[in-house]
Amino acid sequence: MRRQPLVFSFVKEQSIFLTALIALLSFLAILSLGITIGIGSGVNSWNSKWNTFATIQVLPGGDFDAAQKLTMSAKHANIIPDQDVAKMLKPWLGGSNTLKQYLPKIIEVEVAKKSDLTTLEQQTANMPNVRFITHASGAKNITKAGWQIMIISVIVMLMVLSAISLCISYITRNITLIHKRELEILTQIGASDLFVAKQMQTIITKISALAAAIGLIFAVPMILLIISMASGTRIGLMAQMSIPSAGWGIIALLPIAIIVSTAWLARKTTLKILGQ
Repeated sequence: MRRQPLVFSFVKEQSIFLTALIALLSFLAILSLGITIGIGSGVNSWNSKWNTFATIQVLPGGDFDAAQKLTMSAKHANIIPDQDVAKMLKPWLGGSNTLKQYLPKIIEVEVAKKSDLTTLEQQTANMPNVRFITHASGAKNITKAGWQIMIISVIVMLMVLSAISLCISYITRNITLIHKRELEILTQIGASDLFVAKQMQTIITKISALAAAIGLIFAVPMILLIISMASGTRIGLMAQMSIPSAGWGIIALLPIAIIVSTAWLARKTTLKILGQ
């Protein structure tokens, strides 16, 4: 099939400006998506990590021996020494020894599966002066913060994608008006609106493809750097951040989506202007 050359094209300055602008916006969109996926993976890993852990607190007056017997069916059970409990509560105890007699006995429990925690919690529910606290519930605030960061990242990504759409629509309109004389000539010699729109679509697609590739090339190392820095903390939610294989696939699809959407928008905008 014979390839048809473009009838008109952007001037060099227009192409450079549009390429740089779309590349920058693509970089920000891909970076936001990478952060969202990384934190989402971290939240999921964080939750699964603590879903099988719990703490049993036996307050003064509680039956410690009965609570200890319940933990015999657990995968692991560790009794926290009283001196370690005192160290953990030192900021609240101060230098006084009076409150130490009210310190709870603490047993850390690890079970084989999450449902075992539910069973253990039900068994301790009727025991007086015994508290059952799952580590997952204790980490709810951290998980909530992770979801909030994810939501912010998604909002930023959507704002950047909206900015790309607005830029393509505005620039396509301006370019069409700048090349008004050429378009009039094309119309006079029998060119259809679809032919002209295809010309504009081809130009925008080439520019968007190059810009999206540049944005991806710069965004991937930045995402890897952020993941590396987060992993360096070694503890907490941030240390759980990672990009799974499916996540990298989604990241790779975003530039393609940007190219397809900008091509479609350029075509639609051109047809709308020509129709006027």
